[in-house]
Amino acid sequence: MAVLKIKLICENCLTLTLDREELARNGLTNEELSPQSRRTRRLLARLLVLAKLETGAAFLGKRMSLQVFAQPEGGALFLLTAAGRQTGEGPAYVFGFADLSLLTEGCAKLERQFGPKVGSSALYLCEGAYYLVLAAPGDAAPVLFLREYTSLFYEGAVFSSFLAEHGRVLIAEGAVAALAKL
Repeated sequence: MAVLKIKLICENCLTLTLDREELARNGLTNEELSPQSRRTRRLLARLLVLAKLETGAAFLGKRMSLQVFAQPEGGALFLLTAAGRQTGEGPAYVFGFADLSLLTEGCAKLERQFGPKVGSSALYLCEGAYYLVLAAPGDAAPVLFLREYTSLFYEGAVFSSFLAEHGRVLIAEGAVAALAKL
């Protein structure tokens, strides 16, 4: 089986890209690709074994989100996001900011009020907007507090994985503390 590309985006997200010939060898076409299809799931199980051998990432047996994208040239892209944490101890909360000054002001006040209760955080730039990904360790207060500065853009690991692949990492860890110092 020749997988064109196996890419571990982060510990919870993996992409698998196949060409048209590989799909055909497995009895699939673009039109037949579906996460509900038995053939697609059988192929995916084999691909996950290969991904484990190549990257060490163990996705088999985990709850995961699967998106299958047909490629214009006839291949397929599988995007897998394992259920779990994206940025540290708790669930991922993504906040979008168009304005850097509002982001730094919110982070400064958040850091002063909550300190270590903020949890881990990362900052991304994607399509001209700043995205703060916050993992609050069992305490919703920091998440609710940050809503005073912007709305919650997304809750969960899927958009965090998207940012990890398509966005630019500005601060990989400790973003709230770093931005509070500006």
